[in-house]
Amino acid sequence: MEKDFVLYIPPETFKKGDCSDIVFGSGILEIMAETIEPSGTAFTITSEKRIINEEYDEPVRLSDIREKYPTANMITVIAESALQGWVFRFGNHGEFWEQIGNTAGYA
Repeated sequence: MEKDFVLYIPPETFKKGDCSDIVFGSGILEIMAETIEPSGTAFTITSEKRIINEEYDEPVRLSDIREKYPTANMITVIAESALQGWVFRFGNHGEFWEQIGNTAGYA
């Protein structure tokens, strides 16, 4: 897979509606994972910011992010390049990723 992209959306993603296979090749990823304790009385939010350089870093899939936070009830990812960005969420309407918004980028 070539890495000269900011965001790659496989064509089959549009057919199934799940965004798990979306790949980020460069830009900034902000990840927020929310975990609710089984008792329902406490929750934790883990936050991470990653800069992906297409020359040095491997592409990141949304499914990779889910694997990193297996106990999270909800994960929000803001993926931005200079002029555009996307907001994705896992667990909002079920056990799948969906795009919930866009941004104008970080520039």
